[in-house]
Amino acid sequence: MLQPLLHYLGLSLILLAGANPVDPAQILPGKEAKKESVKWVEEITALYRNATSVQMDIEKNVAYVFLDQKQASKGKLLLQQKKFRMELKGDEDSLVVVNDGKVRVFTYFPKDSGLKTQVLETSFEKKGHVQGLFSALFSGEGFATQFVIEKSEQQNQQIQLTLKPRNEAPEISKILLTASATSYHIEEISIWDNLQNQTKYTMKKPVFDKSIEAKLFDVPVPKDAVLEKF
Repeated sequence: MLQPLLHYLGLSLILLAGANPVDPAQILPGKEAKKESVKWVEEITALYRNATSVQMDIEKNVAYVFLDQKQASKGKLLLQQKKFRMELKGDEDSLVVVNDGKVRVFTYFPKDSGLKTQVLETSFEKKGHVQGLFSALFSGEGFATQFVIEKSEQQNQQIQLTLKPRNEAPEISKILLTASATSYHIEEISIWDNLQNQTKYTMKKPVFDKSIEAKLFDVPVPKDAVLEKF
């Protein structure tokens, strides 16, 4: 359960950290990274950092190499004023909510399975390596200290940045970020761990600066749920 939790936590920190602009002088491009990559990073992170809210469709696809298994789910991602909600349905039914300094991951099971809803809870302040990387990606906070831009290219109105963490992390060996070269919207994030399992998040139809109902971020833990705190 910990690996999915780390990825969920990572996404839940999109735009939630009070971020500072990227310092271009500290960004480290690799040998295969174009000079424009520093500008691309500035533009992408500024777009999300300055938004008052973001709503988008999201798809998640996971490929487990050694198990030869795949999982697919899709849903909606909402962010507003340090609050976050991502609901996915498909091979996994889950809900991630950040509110009042708490991160909660709800995992739902079919009614006929006999399994109770599982809830993992942690403090927003307990950032691990994965969530720190995502926070840096979307807000610019700590980007220069977290990432090396290993490779970059622009093709067919898309920007692709291949990123590696500066410090070793078993849950992340490489990240491929794809963004629009015109709007700078992030369209896809693929993550590979050290076993080469791939988790791909596809973002579609982003809407910026539109108010979201507060009640969508207020999700209590069901009385009969199994709650684990970290």
